[in-house]
Amino acid sequence: MTEQERNSIEEQADERVGIDPRAPREDAPVERRFPLTRYFVLTSFLTTLVIAVGTAFIASYQVEQDLLERARDQAVRVIGHIESDIRTRFIEPTMAEYGDVNLDEPEQYDKLNAVVQRVAESFDLKNIYVFDRDGVIYYSTIREHVGARVPEGNRLFREALAGNIASAVRRRGAPLDLQPESGGTALLETYVPVRGPDGSVINVIESYQNIDQLQREVQSARLRVAFYAFLGTTILFLVLIGIVMRADKLISDQTEALIDRNQKLTDLSKHLEAEVERRTHELIEKEKLASIGVLAAGLAHEVNNPMATIASCAEGLVSRLEAAKSGEELRTEEFDRYLRLIADESFRVKHITQSLLDFSRQKPVGSRERVDVLGVVNDTVELIGVADPVPIEVHGPGHEVLTPVEATDFRQLVFNITQNAVDAVHEQFDGAAVQQGRVEWTISNGNGFVELVCRDNGIGFEPDRARQLLQPFYTTKPPGKGTGLGLALCHSMVDRHGGRIVLESAGPGKGSEVRIEFPLEVENEE
Repeated sequence: MTEQERNSIEEQADERVGIDPRAPREDAPVERRFPLTRYFVLTSFLTTLVIAVGTAFIASYQVEQDLLERARDQAVRVIGHIESDIRTRFIEPTMAEYGDVNLDEPEQYDKLNAVVQRVAESFDLKNIYVFDRDGVIYYSTIREHVGARVPEGNRLFREALAGNIASAVRRRGAPLDLQPESGGTALLETYVPVRGPDGSVINVIESYQNIDQLQREVQSARLRVAFYAFLGTTILFLVLIGIVMRADKLISDQTEALIDRNQKLTDLSKHLEAEVERRTHELIEKEKLASIGVLAAGLAHEVNNPMATIASCAEGLVSRLEAAKSGEELRTEEFDRYLRLIADESFRVKHITQSLLDFSRQKPVGSRERVDVLGVVNDTVELIGVADPVPIEVHGPGHEVLTPVEATDFRQLVFNITQNAVDAVHEQFDGAAVQQGRVEWTISNGNGFVELVCRDNGIGFEPDRARQLLQPFYTTKPPGKGTGLGLALCHSMVDRHGGRIVLESAGPGKGSEVRIEFPLEVENEE
């Protein structure tokens, strides 16, 4: 089904329930869209920067460590060359020529310096120092440093003296820890232990290697990594923005459609609720008419008796008057008795018809008033008692029990439940219902509720049928004896008033009980 077809069907449904699809929705919800794209752009941009900077830092740090490791290895190899050249090109020839090595002799120092400088220049080492075990410099490419002692706080020298290779990056205007640090050249300071024939450390050689170029390479690598990381994340960011913008538009369109359909459902629901309310009221009125028909059939005989008495008394009076006209003596005492009988029976008929009128009187739908629950039950029971001789008892407090209800519906509720109880008694006892049957109403109030309980010793029902009996058109009566709407309408009426109704029975032949609760919103007075 296409979108156009769906919209056409929805418009037709609106027209059927009386809703104009083009009319503005007065109670339409205010659209509150989440700014998805805005938040995504902001967070994605910040994430891109963090990723680029973090990647550049991590990658450049790794590159720097690799380059420093290679520079350190190179320094160790160079110092190894220097150590070997010193042994073969200086110490051995000097021992052969002079029998001893004495660097205080300028000639010997110059020979050693020539050997060291040749290797240092070949491998681009800035300075070379040779320490004895006491930390005293006995050779340096800077001759004025000879005789100086390494400071006690020089951790790298101590580590090399222990037999380990130690290195660190320094920024100095001049080498050696004899001078304070400054922001000069970047140097890789490496200490290498020199071992004797027995493996013990006999001296330490230190080299200073210029790593400014290495630092520039690290900085360049850092910038390249940052650029490519930023470029990659930016491309990903742009692709995701396109996807998110499309998703945001789709979500927005779907949300608008959902809001519109939800509003239509709300309108339809309101229309259906009003329709259900109207139909329920119609059913109550039809059920009331049916109840009045049942009452009328029972009251016909009851009204006949007083009318017959009135007619007989009237005929007696007429005959006495005609006899008096013929000359017979007029007996006034009979007139008095006949007139009293006519008056009594007339008021009896008036009471019966007035009760029927009160029962059938209509009120506007939803119009609630404070009703005396006990009084309504008494009046309804009296009306039913006129048409049916089954004994009905009413028990309640010695004062009015007022609660706000729709009076007409409440009368129908009491009538339906009472009539059901009377019918159940007739089904159970048949012709002996008057002697053995019993229907009893109990009214009480407390804890914010008024409770009405109707009990009978009639035919009863299976306990598991209690919920079914409250459903429309479900009845246990024979065909033609019930519509199945009485208890369903009672349930609807109680539910509208915020109360509850419960049906109970111990089983077939064991009677039944209907328990009703209404909110008690008006205080009772003694």
